[in-house]
Amino acid sequence: GQQKVKGLTTAAGLWASACMGLAVGAGFYECVGLAFLLIFLVVHLLPAVELYIVENAKNMNIYVEFQSLDNVAEIINRIKAKDVTIYEVEVDHGKQTPSQHPNAIFSLRMNRPGTHAKILAAISELEDVYVVHDI
Repeated sequence: GQQKVKGLTTAAGLWASACMGLAVGAGFYECVGLAFLLIFLVVHLLPAVELYIVENAKNMNIYVEFQSLDNVAEIINRIKAKDVTIYEVEVDHGKQTPSQHPNAIFSLRMNRPGTHAKILAAISELEDVYVVHDI
């Protein structure tokens, strides 16, 4: 349900390493040096850029797992107290397996930048919330 791509950076790194190995074998040393520099910059600088963009994004989706469906109203009130607009809520009753708890995905619109961590912290402080993270 959370539809995340994993391992893409590792796969791209393996392909880049293989291409650099072929370039070394063919004698294109200048190209390998340039490729190494570019790959190094991408691997070390882009995560910081991504973190900045995600933290200042206007929209956010969060996954919350809680004790019972009665907790949804309390979660919504906690989100609204942070001056955030909820524009969609998808609730799963959690009855497919005995151990699965009810959960919901909230689609939020931030009215102020930099409130992502504050919202996650506010929801995780609730006693009946088991899991909360952004997706």
